[in-house]
Amino acid sequence: MKIKMFGKKSVSAVLFWLVILALLLIIIKAIQYIPILIQKETSLILVNIAPLISYLALLIPLALLLFTFQRRTLFTKQSIRYLYLFASCNFISTLFYGYTLIYVLNVQFLEVFFLSFTTILMIIFVVFIAAVFKRGFQIQTEIDLTV
Repeated sequence: MKIKMFGKKSVSAVLFWLVILALLLIIIKAIQYIPILIQKETSLILVNIAPLISYLALLIPLALLLFTFQRRTLFTKQSIRYLYLFASCNFISTLFYGYTLIYVLNVQFLEVFFLSFTTILMIIFVVFIAAVFKRGFQIQTEIDLTV
């Protein structure tokens, strides 16, 4: 049995719906948490919002990317744009989360670096994949022009 990675009825289609489900669950949990956050005067809003922003920065661009992977043509400008969006959103959320940990919770920089090391590696990997997709798009465009 051969498993399709891209296109309709593929792994990317299943992952797209799983990411959408996760997004919905996170949004529902965030809405349930808002009254608790408002009632607590001593809680720091930034500390409570930082993980939510990190999840949204990961899942929203990932859903957009997986949605483009369901199409017939894989190497498109839109998929390249979404790869860069995914990397940018995760980079910004990592900076925001690091800022929150260092300046609000007084966590040491080295600890924050090790906590975000896998995210940094993922961002670098996604930028490499975006470059591969960009080259694939160029080659695909050249082939389409020749035919």
